[in-house]
Amino acid sequence: MTVRKLFKKLHLWLSLPFGLIIMTTCLTGALLVFEKEITELVRHDSYTIPARKTQSLPPVPPGAGRPRDAR
Repeated sequence: MTVRKLFKKLHLWLSLPFGLIIMTTCLTGALLVFEKEITELVRHDSYTIPARKTQSLPPVPPGAGRPRDAR
């Protein structure tokens, strides 16, 4: 076996486990970065408020929200 063939096989068999380690690191990092978005997608019911069917408030009469002058 020549040195060239030895290095080819060595490169192949060393790159496979290191590639898996790097891939795992990248995937878990992406999960941590997008944790909030993934949780909202999976647990949609925890992040929404159901609409309530109630009557609306009456309109505010003109001048009711302004403070009066102390003069």
